[in-house]
Formats: sequence, structure tokens, C-alpha cells
Amino acid sequence: MYFNYFSDDVMYCSEFVFKSLNQCVNGAYNKYLRLDTLPYGVTTDDIFLNENCTLVKRLQFGW
Repeated sequence: MYFNYFSDDVMYCSEFVFKSLNQCVNGAYNKYLRLDTLPYGVTTDDIFLNENCTLVKRLQFGW
């Protein structure tokens, strides 16, 4: 549960994808990294923060 974004020793799968893409764009995605929560991390839930993303379809789960 306590992965460290600033280390590459252990990573969530979404963190690996984020770091890979971020390296390809010379760190342009750093502004989407949430440093206000502990542990620091990147989740797929935060993808909406990217201004290049657009909503394709909204789904509501539940009964």
C-alpha cells in the first residue's frame, strides 16, 4: 500500500504506465501527479485531469 512515486523499486501498474508516458513527453504530465495525498501516486481515476481527455461515455454502476 505504501508505494513511493519517487522510487522505481515497486510500482502500481498505472504508475508504470504514467511514468513511461511521462518520460516520452519529457515530464509534461508531472502537473497531473497528485502530491497532496499520501502515499503519492498515480491512478487511472485521475485521467480526467488531463485537458486532452474528453468524455466518451458516462456509465453509472449500481442497482
